[in-house]
Amino acid sequence: MSVTTRRFEELLRSRCGSGTPVTDAEDAELLVGLRQGRCRQAVARHLRRDTARGQVDLWSEVLRRAPRERVPDAAAAVALAAWVVGDGALAWCAVDRGVEVEPEHPDCAMVARLLQRAVSPEGWEGSLRPLAG
Repeated sequence: MSVTTRRFEELLRSRCGSGTPVTDAEDAELLVGLRQGRCRQAVARHLRRDTARGQVDLWSEVLRRAPRERVPDAAAAVALAAWVVGDGALAWCAVDRGVEVEPEHPDCAMVARLLQRAVSPEGWEGSLRPLAG
């Protein structure tokens, strides 16, 4: 199964901050998309400080429902969005959850480095977001 970038971005826009729970089918599409580089890049492209809370909520829901093998991808999405919001504690919890399953997960490692270096999320939109995708 794969998901198109267009469909993934459509789900991302429609579900972030909507308060509407994702369906099982949408959850599966989002989890599959997180395994595809172009969809992971879409997460970063759509992540802004003023909308990051919606992504935290969306990815937290997806993470809660994820089968074990998909946990690292969803955890990395939660971690990045939580860091952008400024919730370092939640970001660390998500990183820990991801590396518990896949110790070398690259996106979890990236967020861990941001947290370890105490990089301020203030720079996300100016200089860091372009580097993420």
